[in-house]
Amino acid sequence: MTKRVLIVDDSLAARMIIRQYLEIVGCAGAEFTEAKHGGEALEALKQHPYDLIVTDMNMPVMDGYQFIRRLKASPKFNTIPVIIISSAANKDNRETFMKYGANFVVSKPISPATLNKAVKETRVFED
Repeated sequence: MTKRVLIVDDSLAARMIIRQYLEIVGCAGAEFTEAKHGGEALEALKQHPYDLIVTDMNMPVMDGYQFIRRLKASPKFNTIPVIIISSAANKDNRETFMKYGANFVVSKPISPATLNKAVKETRVFED
């Protein structure tokens, strides 16, 4: 069964890089959907189920905090693993991100190796 990944970032370049890195680390067979902010991501979730969400935190319209709060408040979506990619991923912020419901936090700039570690820990792509 094809896995679905939702990539949420206001930067087109960042979304492209995240997608390329996900394909490099073993998610090449996945179906990817991209959203520019949390509001678009919530709309995408209404259309299709997703197996993994990779999101930025600093976005216009609806930031990552609001998005994750709404996601985790929904019984329909609260079990979807969330990987946060953030330039503000210091120790205090990591704890805050985890408190909001993130499963993993990856610091920017990202590399395929750090993203691979987070994806493997979600166990979404295990057979």
